[in-house]
Amino acid sequence: MAKKKSSRKKARNQREIDNRRDWHALLQCITVIAQMDPWDMLAPDDTCACLTADGSQMIFFSCVEDDEQGLIVFPSVREYRRASVEPGSKAEELRNFIESENYTVFFTFQDDVPPETRKFYERLSVDFGEGLWPWIFHKRRGDLGAPLAEEDARFMLDCLGNFCMMLKALQKFDRKPDAAAGEMLVRYYSKEDDLWMNRIAPASLLPEPEFPRYVAKENSPAFRYLKELPASADHPKMEFDFGWVTAPAQDAPDFRLLAVVTDRETGEVLNYYDCRPDDAPECIFLTVLEAWEEYGLPRTLYICRDDSESFFIDLVQHLGLKLKRVKRLPAAARFLREMDAI
Repeated sequence: MAKKKSSRKKARNQREIDNRRDWHALLQCITVIAQMDPWDMLAPDDTCACLTADGSQMIFFSCVEDDEQGLIVFPSVREYRRASVEPGSKAEELRNFIESENYTVFFTFQDDVPPETRKFYERLSVDFGEGLWPWIFHKRRGDLGAPLAEEDARFMLDCLGNFCMMLKALQKFDRKPDAAAGEMLVRYYSKEDDLWMNRIAPASLLPEPEFPRYVAKENSPAFRYLKELPASADHPKMEFDFGWVTAPAQDAPDFRLLAVVTDRETGEVLNYYDCRPDDAPECIFLTVLEAWEEYGLPRTLYICRDDSESFFIDLVQHLGLKLKRVKRLPAAARFLREMDAI
């Protein structure tokens, strides 16, 4: 037993050493980026994208300068496009904020750095003196955001390390990308040349946003159980939607997700659940599956969002149901509005 404890302690100590090394490298990288003054090189609407070496993820960068200078890192095409679209209403603007994920590097005075970040810098023996102090704010889907977690330094180091190399390449170009002409700066790894490349390319090459698709496991007991459910005699048309309760929970800086199933014709609420953002997939499926269990399978499930389609398209196809995308879900929208959810 003593050997196991000793081994775990050594592993924990090594993780702490690696984490400290990553943070020192990350803060050094941020310092180098600031010294290059990217705000003079790139406007906020200039598109800068880096495709990861394995091609699985596209990271976007934006230089912003308002009351203070900052860098925003968007971890996907979806998040970048969300930030680029002008919302049509205050409610849409708030929902976009709640559902967004990004990382912002702020450059500010020491007193404006969050206390927990200042204490962490003290543990790292990092001091930026009288100059501007960088700190990273992570906004996740469904929360208000918080300083970057200590264990996320490696991800940001990879992101900003690539952005640093993009800036160095841009300094050598004879011109910068013309956003008005639909150009962007892109970085990618060429397997053929075994080199990282930096190019000015048409922004039209950006892929469409992808949504995680949930695959139904036909051999699972839950799926076999659903296959045996009868068709619903009283509720052949059901609506599904979800919203966010606009007041954050008191015990955590999160917004609550509220999922609901209604009868499209009568407006009756058939089932609903609310949950924390991290539990959203389970909550969404549970809301629908319990409604089907109690009332039977509908002939058509009506939805209005990309997320909802990605959740249920595979399941309804395997069950022989119809999934219909519409602009409005009157019954579900009325329930969410009554619950102060958007």
